[in-house]
Amino acid sequence: MHTIHTAKEPPNFQGEDTPYQIVPNTDDVPAPEGDNVEIMNKLGTWLYDYTGCKDFPGAKGKIDGAYYDSWVRSCKALVTPFGAVRSSNSLAVICNALMSSSHSATLFHERLSKVMANTKGVKSDINWNEASALEFLGAPGLNKDKQPQIQAVMANIATVIYSYKNPLFQHYIKVRCDDPEKRCQKRPDNDPCQPDPPNDGDKPKPTPLAYSSNRDPDDTDYPFINFCEGFLNRRSLADAITYGKALKSPENLKLGNYDNRAQTFYHELTHIDLAADSPKPNPRVTDLQIDIKLGQGGRTYTTPAYSPLGAKLLARWQGAPGGGSGSTGYYVQRNADNLAYYALVKYVMTKNDN
Repeated sequence: MHTIHTAKEPPNFQGEDTPYQIVPNTDDVPAPEGDNVEIMNKLGTWLYDYTGCKDFPGAKGKIDGAYYDSWVRSCKALVTPFGAVRSSNSLAVICNALMSSSHSATLFHERLSKVMANTKGVKSDINWNEASALEFLGAPGLNKDKQPQIQAVMANIATVIYSYKNPLFQHYIKVRCDDPEKRCQKRPDNDPCQPDPPNDGDKPKPTPLAYSSNRDPDDTDYPFINFCEGFLNRRSLADAITYGKALKSPENLKLGNYDNRAQTFYHELTHIDLAADSPKPNPRVTDLQIDIKLGQGGRTYTTPAYSPLGAKLLARWQGAPGGGSGSTGYYVQRNADNLAYYALVKYVMTKNDN
């Protein structure tokens, strides 16, 4: 069993704006017998500092909202077709308590419980034979040895964000908008794109929506996520669902039309060791590049495994025989967009009555 280390409060915890922790106002949540769960035990990962975010009006609210929504999607993945959560972890305790409570938090009910109550065919465990899993996590015969770790990453992200169950420890993620690595909005006006495209003749790549690291350059004991202007310009989860559903077929069936801030936040969380429980027992989650050969004897095109298309192409990789290193599961569990888009498609399916 691995050890979870205590994280002390950062010296600049108050930072440039008010720290944020998910609080769905659950004062009436009962403590399950024998689990020593009480309101005063509530633990969850704080967002703090918000360095440079006041330079972008409304940035903090968009970031906090995306954090909440990324947890909502994590929680929803544990629900059974009967509306109960089949899991013993601490997130399941909270989800079950909220659904059974007579007057649970208004915010939680508005944004989560209606989705949960009407979910069809969603189980606590990933259904590896379901189309969404095949599309983004690969064929079950080719990822079988990695299935426990893929499941564990998604469960750990949910419980690290928000939990009541001891023994856990308080954790912190520093939020930045000041672009310490000069990868997004702080680049010179005459150079808005990242240099060095991977293929000759390619145009420079657009700057990222966000990026993260396990060590903040100023507070090296804490991870950080920097949010670029592209993230702030994305739709919220709710607005993305409204937009996507309003499109005519087949556009309303294209997952890329549901891209949103919560999905980007979830993507960045997978990169952080705290959230993914990496590097042990789970491997680190990165942004992989794939080589695509265009036609028989054609050129080889190198591209990041981003977007629904890139993630699906990676999941189609047949992999090395026998599983292990080089297998389909080996790669999809290491690519952030495969995990983020799997979580997104499961949420979108509930909104489209699938």
